Amino acid sequence: AATLMPMALELHGILPVFEESTKALANELVRQKFRRAPSMKRMSVFGVQRAGSVYDPQEQGAENLSPEDKWKEWFSFYLTKFQGQGQKPQPGSDFKFSVFAAVGSFWVLAIIMAVDADLKTRTWREESLFALVGSFGAVAALLFAAPQSPVSQPRNVVGGHMLSCAIAVCFDYITSPDYFPILPQWLANALVPATAITAMSALGFTHPPAAACATVYISGGPRLRNLHWRYLGFPVLFDCLVMIVNAVLINNAIPSRQYPIFW
Repeated sequence: AATLMPMALELHGILPVFEESTKALANELVRQKFRRAPSMKRMSVFGVQRAGSVYDPQEQGAENLSPEDKWKEWFSFYLTKFQGQGQKPQPGSDFKFSVFAAVGSFWVLAIIMAVDADLKTRTWREESLFALVGSFGAVAALLFAAPQSPVSQPRNVVGGHMLSCAIAVCFDYITSPDYFPILPQWLANALVPATAITAMSALGFTHPPAAACATVYISGGPRLRNLHWRYLGFPVLFDCLVMIVNAVLINNAIPSRQYPIFW
């Protein structure tokens, strides 16, 4: 006992130091792994991700380099991102899932096309009316082939379209010869989707087909642009509601699916 007691006291004093050293070593290993290995970090609720490695001159030991060497170091780091993050590609859906995606897409587009065909005989400002906007084929793909995606949810479908198309109509005031054509048409065609994408991303309404719908309007002819603000209500909002209602009815009829994941 007399021999073991001093050893026990010595170990009691060493263990905390050993524990702290082990923690520091583990943290350093994790930090090095994070810096060198590909990892994933969520930037938003839409699953947008960025590379796990972020260039930091201090961490990379480049803070004392010349401007030219710093640029070379950054460019080398930039090129390494082209390798990807090493994740496996998403596998294809099973046959049953794919068939229901086809049935749902066909059904909802057939409804809109039936309305579209009935409107061919009706006009607005000497232009025939229409119900289908081409970008809604992509909406059908999202709602029936990727119903769990955050960008496929109702608030994104409606909010993204209303926001994007409102931006397109506002740009129409500074491009159309009927108002104040201070912006070239070709430039507006690029600015509208860019502005819509920025607004949707910032406000949480990201929905890719909505940017396409806005582009369809601003680059379209009189048949589209004569509708002006009416474009938001019909055909856009009408198409959104038809899509969402049928997506809820069809997706939830399948035991393995649930739509939406949020409203």
